Amino acid sequence: MKTKLYIIPAYEETVKRKSYQEIISAVKEKYEIVPLEANFKKNTLTEILKKHENIEKNSVIFGFSMGALVAYCLSVKKSFKKAIICSMSPILGSDAEKIAATFFKKEIVADFKKYSYKKSLAKKLILICGEKEMKELVKRTEYLAKKNEAKFIKLDNTSHELSKIYIKEIIKNL
Repeated sequence: MKTKLYIIPAYEETVKRKSYQEIISAVKEKYEIVPLEANFKKNTLTEILKKHENIEKNSVIFGFSMGALVAYCLSVKKSFKKAIICSMSPILGSDAEKIAATFFKKEIVADFKKYSYKKSLAKKLILICGEKEMKELVKRTEYLAKKNEAKFIKLDNTSHELSKIYIKEIIKNL
């Protein structure tokens, strides 16, 4: 039986996008692929986490951007075999006002404020970001890597997109 790989795409993206399909094609022999939805236009983080609370703990989870935020929050509650967190949006707790307020409805921002960056329970945690990403994102990723004693990868010449460089690194770590 294959290990499940839960994939949570970025805001307003799906696993049908070419970049996610490249990852899926490269690892589908090793994993049972399970896409998870994170619709922040209709749901708060609390609602999204509740919707996915029954996912298997001894599996692998991967998320990009807002999907990484959901994956990380799930990894705080479950002991995943591996969690790959890519370009996680820094919008929990006090970060919510700084960044989230410009993108999301008030009730969603208020919900982000309820959360903090707790320690992940993942057996193996890998945090990845690009060197050309927003300063707050890189700083928060470095902080979480240190807090969790996790593997931290900063990709050269990479911004906030699931580029070829990013895809290659994700596949290598899966």
